Amino acid sequence: MIVLAVAARYALRGMQLGDIVQTLRRARPLSVAAAAACALMLQVCRAAFWRLAMRQPTPISLRRFVRYTILGNAASGLLPFRAGEAVRVWLLVDLEHATVVDAVGAAVAERALDVVSMVLVLAPLPLLLPHTPSWVTRAGAVLIVASIAIVVVMHTIARRGERGDGLLSKLGRALSSLASWPRFLLGLLVLSIGWLFDIAALALVGHALGLSLPLAAPLLVLLSVNLAIAVPAAPAQLGSHEAGTMVALALLGVGKEPALAFALLYHAVHVLPLLCAAALDAPLLLRAIARRR
Repeated sequence: MIVLAVAARYALRGMQLGDIVQTLRRARPLSVAAAAACALMLQVCRAAFWRLAMRQPTPISLRRFVRYTILGNAASGLLPFRAGEAVRVWLLVDLEHATVVDAVGAAVAERALDVVSMVLVLAPLPLLLPHTPSWVTRAGAVLIVASIAIVVVMHTIARRGERGDGLLSKLGRALSSLASWPRFLLGLLVLSIGWLFDIAALALVGHALGLSLPLAAPLLVLLSVNLAIAVPAAPAQLGSHEAGTMVALALLGVGKEPALAFALLYHAVHVLPLLCAAALDAPLLLRAIARRR
């Protein structure tokens, strides 16, 4: 947190904060609302993936998965180190009688296949960015290798779940829902659609602020932001999220003030609707938890 605060101080030095405020005040409301809707649809896709990936002795509706996903991610917006992941697991265990291993297995599968699906979505980036920076090329190569390794490891663990009683075997059984290739590919498709909603949100934020950005901009920002927040730190990845956005926009020639306005609005359309939806749903869940005591 201290490092982020110091970095923010130096990053803001020399910026005209009044210009940033004016840029945000001129944002087109309909485009902002559409970006927020896309950000929420990303959460729906993640919930749909959990429904595919998690073993469910008693079927759980997509609607309930969406509620738990929103509450978990909203908790990560308030707590450091993505602690909302534990909240989502706890809700599934407490309210749906899921086993901890099955819920943790779904969380592991989502994080792992997030990388693979993002690589698929970012594949056109080198074609859209004629002069690709070296760090983008290196990051892409690392992500491709990581994606191949993830697919091999997940398939191996899922097969191991067919035998043994050790922790790895239990995790394999938790991942057994994705053991078949059709279901595995369907899970990848669902997560990839989620990333496409995120790319749409980025394009809508640019439109809301009246920025003329190239087609490569949403893809480059998506890559840069996810590299910046790869190591969880502050609540809602505050600071590192904005830094990732500004680095990508700087490569495209966007000035510091409009880049920061873009970064703040893009982050806001992800965090604020989640917090509002979670605040509306929290009393219902608290009552449901109380009834089970």
